[in-house]
Amino acid sequence: MMQNIKLRFHVSHILSDLLADCLSSLGASGVASVDRTEFEAIYLAQKDAVYATDAVDEYLSELPEFVLVEAWFSPENKLVGVQNNTPVLVDLDGDFQGELYEVQDKEPVPLCDVVAFIEEKMAAFQEFFGGDYRYLGAELIESEDWENAWKEFYAPLRLSSRITVCPSWIDYQANPGEELISLDPGTAFGTGYHESTELCTAYLDELAFREEDFFQEARMLDLGTGSGILAIIMAKLGAKYLEAVDIDGQAVETAKENFAKNNLNFYPEKSGDKKEGYFLYPGELSDTGGKFDLLVANLIAKLHVDLAEEYERALNKKGYLLLSGIIDSKMRDVLTALEKVGLKLKEARLKNDWWALVFRKPEK
Repeated sequence: MMQNIKLRFHVSHILSDLLADCLSSLGASGVASVDRTEFEAIYLAQKDAVYATDAVDEYLSELPEFVLVEAWFSPENKLVGVQNNTPVLVDLDGDFQGELYEVQDKEPVPLCDVVAFIEEKMAAFQEFFGGDYRYLGAELIESEDWENAWKEFYAPLRLSSRITVCPSWIDYQANPGEELISLDPGTAFGTGYHESTELCTAYLDELAFREEDFFQEARMLDLGTGSGILAIIMAKLGAKYLEAVDIDGQAVETAKENFAKNNLNFYPEKSGDKKEGYFLYPGELSDTGGKFDLLVANLIAKLHVDLAEEYERALNKKGYLLLSGIIDSKMRDVLTALEKVGLKLKEARLKNDWWALVFRKPEK
């Protein structure tokens, strides 16, 4: 029977998606979380259809406030270790002697260094978002079906009136008028289970419904596309011209896989002279082509502040700027920075301490 390693963590809800993304980028075959906040949100959204409400209420009340995050790794999967302060690809030692081995020369990389690498990443996130993080330890497990065990934590998630995200292994039949996004958790940051993604999706759905002609005719950009989820949603809602970029090349490769999984064709380069199509490539805002009528950026508050002037230059007159990933304590910083460059706040939405802000560039 195959031996596998499971890493376990306790983390605040505000950091859970960021930790899951970090673990996935290290090569975890599965990442699962038990998150009271997410369970409550899903339950409340579907409460009328849930059987035995009292039992569900009791179950939720007994869940702890922290999030339990577990990540599975097998000898076939690779994990990023740390050597000379640089991440390196390593293989897991099958007999679990507490060390990891670099692929090329098999030099040992202690497991504690891998954990230190994760903790360094989480400390940086805590600086911006707050919250608590704690590593609980590693466990050697033997299971014939370990690769599928984590999947039981996920279910189809309705993000807006028309958009539902569903893992590929679930057989889900969409209702008339419902757009189904196939996206597996644990591939790159952005699975739909975070408030920032939900807030963006709801606004995009409303904008596409309210201003259908604008939505189909607009030049759109998804900056920091991650898993590609927001770009895919824009395409499903009728976008004809869309650029999706990310500074992380691996995220771009993941987004390409998700585009293909949703039967969306794309060009792996800039648009050039093309007037329509989806363009998915590595880069940052300064690498994109031309100006946009709708710019979506689900990043962090500091990046929004730093990019304020570039956002303004990248927008056409009367263009929309949709920003998310903004924790409540940083919202005023973002608002001040964007208004300073002449963009006007059109709408602000809040959910569980996370903000999405919609700005518009004046006509004159």
